[in-house]
Amino acid sequence: MLASQATVIRNGGAVSQIPAAELVLGDIVKVSMGQNAPADMLLFRANNLKIDKASITGESEPVEATATPAAAAPQSFVEASNLALLGTRIVEGDGMGVVIRVGDQCAVASIVRLSSLDTEPTTLHKEIAHFVKIIVCAAVIVAVAGAIAWYVCLSACCVCRESGCQLCRFANS
Repeated sequence: MLASQATVIRNGGAVSQIPAAELVLGDIVKVSMGQNAPADMLLFRANNLKIDKASITGESEPVEATATPAAAAPQSFVEASNLALLGTRIVEGDGMGVVIRVGDQCAVASIVRLSSLDTEPTTLHKEIAHFVKIIVCAAVIVAVAGAIAWYVCLSACCVCRESGCQLCRFANS
């Protein structure tokens, strides 16, 4: 869920509540337990801050956020311990950060863009589609052959009209 309000420090230290949609790059934002990050922020203060990034990374446990970058570079910006990303939930502590991305530039927006791209089918998709076509054709051939065989058997049965014929007894029952 996205934050609707943000606590921002502007104009030489004036603290105010503004709609999250009005945040701009460089705004200093305060976050605390129970809030959602209103934008992508680079944290410069973190007091026992834990962030639930499950909405973006799928991690089941909140991660501890720090004001300093990790010693080893993270695999991706999503894993950085000094970033609070739009829509992630603050589950413990409080902190302050500088807004580094807003709106369509946020991590969530880039994930949405990537997931909505029309891509060319992969080789696996093509192979599966080909396999399904073969199976469907085989099933149709077997069904048609079975129908023809049944018709031939019934036709032969009608011609012989023998009372002792097993096919005639089966067909007439």
